[in-house]
Amino acid sequence: MVLSIAGEGRNTWRDLWLHLPQEGNWINAARLRRLQTGQEQNQPCGPTAALSAAAQAMNQALKAAIILIEHVDYQSTTVLERRLPKNRRSVDLLEDID
Repeated sequence: MVLSIAGEGRNTWRDLWLHLPQEGNWINAARLRRLQTGQEQNQPCGPTAALSAAAQAMNQALKAAIILIEHVDYQSTTVLERRLPKNRRSVDLLEDID
């Protein structure tokens, strides 16, 4: 659902927030996943681990940005190619009036 709305290059676990019936607040899907698998205790403890986690998050964000840029570039190229004369029917061309 998230990929169809936001497009490729998105991490659905980070973008999706859930409101469970037994909870009063919304919870991020990634955090809920970590809680259910027991990985919530493995959060960075020191500055080195925190910087490593931040660098990994930045790396994922940059990869997502690159995918979005490639998608926009592809879309702009294909739209331009559809407008080229070789792809037009002869009945679509207007005659020059002198």
